[in-house]
Amino acid sequence: MKLFNQSISTKFLIVLFLLCFGIRLCAVLLMPQTGSDSGKYLQLANSVRTTGVFSYTGQTPTDSRAPLYPLFLVGIQSVSDSGTAIRIAQAFLDSISCIILFFVASTIFSSTVIAYVSSILFLFHPEIVGSNTFILSETLTIFLLLCTFLLCVMSLKTKSLTHWGMSGLLLGLTTLCRPVTLLFPPFAFILGILFVRRAKKHFLGLLFLFIVFIATLAPWTIRNYIVFEEFIPVSSNAGGNLFIASKKAWNGTYNNEILAIRTKIGSELPSDALGHYHVDNELKKRALATIKADVPAYFSLCFRRFFELWCGIPGGKEMLKGHYLITNFIYLYHYVMVIFALYGCSHLVFKKSINELHIAAISFILYFTLIHCALVALPRYRIPIIPMFLLFSAYGMVSLFRRFNERRTSGTA
Repeated sequence: MKLFNQSISTKFLIVLFLLCFGIRLCAVLLMPQTGSDSGKYLQLANSVRTTGVFSYTGQTPTDSRAPLYPLFLVGIQSVSDSGTAIRIAQAFLDSISCIILFFVASTIFSSTVIAYVSSILFLFHPEIVGSNTFILSETLTIFLLLCTFLLCVMSLKTKSLTHWGMSGLLLGLTTLCRPVTLLFPPFAFILGILFVRRAKKHFLGLLFLFIVFIATLAPWTIRNYIVFEEFIPVSSNAGGNLFIASKKAWNGTYNNEILAIRTKIGSELPSDALGHYHVDNELKKRALATIKADVPAYFSLCFRRFFELWCGIPGGKEMLKGHYLITNFIYLYHYVMVIFALYGCSHLVFKKSINELHIAAISFILYFTLIHCALVALPRYRIPIIPMFLLFSAYGMVSLFRRFNERRTSGTA
């Protein structure tokens, strides 16, 4: 079975990769940035390198972070300790992601034209380019998520258990990089049952994906249980995020006061209490009590977070202060992509040409949106899913162009 269009130009892919890498290389060399979590990732990586302990201090193990991105940093730091080396490695990885997106688009739309447009939109997307300049997990997550989706597409087309298993492995690695995807397998299964015809044919494959997914997480989960004597699949931050999400006084979004609250809870614990999960569990209890006391208020905050996720732009006011041209360009690019994506999705629905491959892409977008609306929804958190979003933006652009071209041709005739 042919998975990819055979008319793809190798020269175009080489030029695409080099151009993508060149743009990102300029960005990381000219505008290196430091995110609020960058120092924590570097601390963990340094501890693993020097002591072999996943810890901020080099002594006390931590359960508050997923392990894969710090381990990614360890691999780069074994060659060079420079922050520039990390950013260059991310630029290289992101350029590979651009090529993967090309193959994904070519496969699910059976069109090299849409593949060209998708990859070019990715090439210049300011949020994706900007994410390479930070020592944060977004770039690695984009790569892993695209690899996961490409394998899922191949699985749906070939029905091969090998492909399903590889999908589960990559989804597990994605979750070990960014735990937000922890609940995606059951979500995808339910969505498939509800909206995909002949979903029963994929039942065995999805089951195998889930088994491999669990097996991929198992070593880290077992480590957490042995060290902390608590079931922690990846990391212990869900309670804190839910606490923030339920806080009406903070409008359900991140507030620096959470740091003082965590510190206070931690100070009240026994001196021998090991692990962040004690604090996280307490925050979860408080959050659930708040939500139970006023459910409509919580759902109102969820609705607000939807707009925060999709209508804002990454980068705080302080970071973008004075950079009016860059800020306006990011807004313009994002909203144009949103408009074309909405048009593309509606065009697929009205033409009744939407298929299980399109639904698979939509499921990723929908899952990320819902999970962040339920928890914390900073605009930065949408970056890993932007490539999926660009697939529909590209389809919308090409469909609209073809529609106008047909009208012009018929009008001339």
